[in-house]
Order: sequence, then C-alpha cells, then structure tokens
Amino acid sequence: MEADLHPSDSFSLGMIVAGRYTLQRKLGSGSFATVYLVLDSKSKTEEQKKVLKQISVGNLKGDDTVWSAKEAQLLSCLDHPAIVHFYCSFVELQSFCIITEYCECGDLDSRIKSRWETGRLFPEGQVLEWLIQTLMGVQYLHERLILHRDLKTKNIFLKNFMIKIGDFGVSRILSGSLDCATTFTGTPHYMSPEIFTSSGYDAKSDMWSVGCVLYEIATLTRAFEANNWMKLVYKICQGPSPALPDCFSTELNDVLQSLLEKNPKKRPSATEILRIPFLEQHVKSLADMLGDVLHRETEESSVSLESARIAAALEKQVHLDSLQAVAQAQGLDPRERRRLRQGGDPHFSKVQNAVNQLYKQNQKRALKSGPEQDSEVSYRETEDGTRDEKDQGGPENSADRGDLEGGEEEFIMDDELEKTLVGSLSALSEEQSSTLRAYQSCLLKFLESSTTDDDQENSLTETNLDETISSLIESTIKDP
Repeated sequence: MEADLHPSDSFSLGMIVAGRYTLQRKLGSGSFATVYLVLDSKSKTEEQKKVLKQISVGNLKGDDTVWSAKEAQLLSCLDHPAIVHFYCSFVELQSFCIITEYCECGDLDSRIKSRWETGRLFPEGQVLEWLIQTLMGVQYLHERLILHRDLKTKNIFLKNFMIKIGDFGVSRILSGSLDCATTFTGTPHYMSPEIFTSSGYDAKSDMWSVGCVLYEIATLTRAFEANNWMKLVYKICQGPSPALPDCFSTELNDVLQSLLEKNPKKRPSATEILRIPFLEQHVKSLADMLGDVLHRETEESSVSLESARIAAALEKQVHLDSLQAVAQAQGLDPRERRRLRQGGDPHFSKVQNAVNQLYKQNQKRALKSGPEQDSEVSYRETEDGTRDEKDQGGPENSADRGDLEGGEEEFIMDDELEKTLVGSLSALSEEQSSTLRAYQSCLLKFLESSTTDDDQENSLTETNLDETISSLIESTIKDP
C-alpha cells in the first residue's frame, strides 16, 4: 500500500506537472491521495480542465508494486459515457498521478446536500434520469466482470448534469462468472448484507449499493443510518428496507425494494432492472428526448451557418465586369471551362475566376441533389468535352435522416428544478454533443438488444473473459 500523502512536500498550487498540467485548486484529499483541478496546456480550450489524482510512492522500492496503477490500468480499458474518462497516468516527484476528465457539477453527494438545503425533493423525472444513467454504467462494468465495490453518491459525479461513475481504487476483476470477492472493502452505509455475513459477494452487491444511491437521490437521506456500527449492521442485515415517500410512484418504489432485497440470489442484475417495463419505457423516452435535443441543435447550427453565409454574400462588392465575366463563363462549353480551370490564361483571369466559382457551385449542388436534378448538376464533363451521366448514388446518399420523434410519455419536470439534462442543454458545445450522442447510442443499443431473459452479466464466455483480463494485465502506464 502506498504511503500517506503529504502534498505540501511535493505539489503546490500554481506548479506545472509533467510539463503541461497546471495545478489550479485542491478538490479533495484522503488517506492515500489528493485530487486537484488542473489546466492542460496541450488540450483544446473546452477540454483544458482535467482532474489530477496524486498518490505518493516515495516510500516504495523500485521492484515494489504500485497498487494505484491498477486503477489507471482499469480506467484505460473502459469506454462508456457514464464512466469517468481516463486520459493518462505517470510518475512525477515521487508521486503516481492519474489524469481523468473534470466533472464541473461535482458529485451526487454535494448535489443532494445542496438540494436538501432548499427543502424540496428532486422530481421523479430527475431521479429516473440519474438512475437509468447509473444502471447503464454499472451494466457496462458487470458485463466485463468488473465489480466497482464502492458505489456511493461521493463516487458518482455529474458532468453536464449527466452521471459519471468514478473512483475505481478498490474495484476488482472477477476470475469467472461464478467467482465471488471476499475482501471487506467499501463504505459501510452502502454495503450489502452478504458482505457483513462473510459469505462473499459479486455483482449483486453493487446492485444493493445502487439501491442505496437511488434512495438517497429520492429522499436526500441515506437508506441506512445508525449512531453506532452494530446498529448499522443490524439494520442492513436484519431490518426492513426503507420505502420511498408517497410522492413517488409505486413502480419506482418497487424498483427500490427489488434492489434492496436481502437475498443476493433474488436481487436483480442491472440488465434485469432496466428490462422492467416501467424503466424500459423511460429508457425509450430518454433516448427519444436526446434525439430531439440533438436534432434541434443540428437545425440551429445549420440555420446559424446559413445566416453567416448570407451575411458574407451581402457584404461582397459586385462589379459590372464581374457579372459580364460570369455571363461569358456560362456561355463556354464544358471543354473550354475545363481548359481554363486546369491551365489558366492571364488574358482571361476574371473569366477563369468565374469558371472556378461556377464549378464550386455545381459541386455543392451535386452533394445535395438527387438523380432527377438539372443536367448541369447531373452530368460531369469528360476529356473530350462531352457529358456523361453523373453517378448520384443510391438511397444511401439521399436525405433519409428522418426526424427522431419524442415518445408520447414525457418526464415529470419540475419548473423549480434548477438544472436538468434537458433544461440545461440550450446550446451544445462540441464536447456536450459528443457525450449526448454516445449516451443516446448506449440507450438505443440496449433497446435494440435481443437479450430479454438472460442475465448478460453472467453470459461472458471463458474466451471473452480471458481477453478482458489479459487486456488489463498487459496495459502499461501511459506517458502524458
């Protein structure tokens, strides 16, 4: 285990790490790590903010194992919109550093505390939105036989008001679909009963933690609280599972009760929970809603670009000789136009410019047109000046991008809710658009999946399992 970290001995605000990361402020610290917000001088402006996790390795020998490198190796193999993105890891000033994406909205714990101070619960629509995103991330992990083992509101972050699961420091790869972990680890308030009974635990223990997170988002309080250790363990192992307030639907409370099932064999997997009709309908609604947001953003961008082109066109000065040159260019046959474009003649420079402009306009129209357009667009010039039919392509080139229509059922959105996924996305950055598209793709992939009865978390073949573990073992610590 790495030694306790004393950041004042090595890292300080304002210093530049690895020649590119400038320490801006400390985000938090624990027994073995300190987390900083940094600016990456080698990234695009909108991606400059990142997180640096610093773990001291100063007391280790050259051949000692850097246990924190396991977290970096694991993160480097994961690629999902609901999981914190990993950039790189390296050693600097006797510290092992992990660089991940910055989640500007903080963690769920801080968001829940802020909401509690207002005296208002989150509306069910927001609770469902965050639950579905969390389940999609957990499903992705469990399909790869990865246990997080410390799912809690402090380890679930918000970026653009969407869920990002992070802090994989105590995660574990199972050696097989029936394997169980036995190490006592995690945060007590989110631990499942089987952990306390020393019977081992698997992916179902993570699902218990998801239930605890769901209850905390909905009620702004922990599912299990006690003033001492023994009472907490008793409540988790023997006490009744808490219920949601009456302002939430019976269906959502049923989801909570199934997640907080004491018997892990009866507790559903992430896939099974998402297949419950109540949640599956909301998955579809969320996918449709994202489609509408992305389609609206595309239309707005198109209008903005078109407006800019019109404004630029109006600013151009149009002279009589230029108009005469255009008329002369239009009167040339295709062979003469081709000769002017390729060779050029100083005596016909304005005509040549007009020919080039006509060529560019025709090319643009050709991209938009179908096979029924005029001959200027539908034909191309040949070497001998004749015209051959231009290949317009088949249906794959036609405009068959149908609008994504939203589902009939809409989320319950409270007007007083300060920010939600939909409410906050009026103008998307490139990064936001990319994240939304990736997230929508995951939702659509789930909906299109033919697996309805089998638990996907336990369906990996030994070959796939070996490939998963090998990819993690062979991962090397990346240079920035």
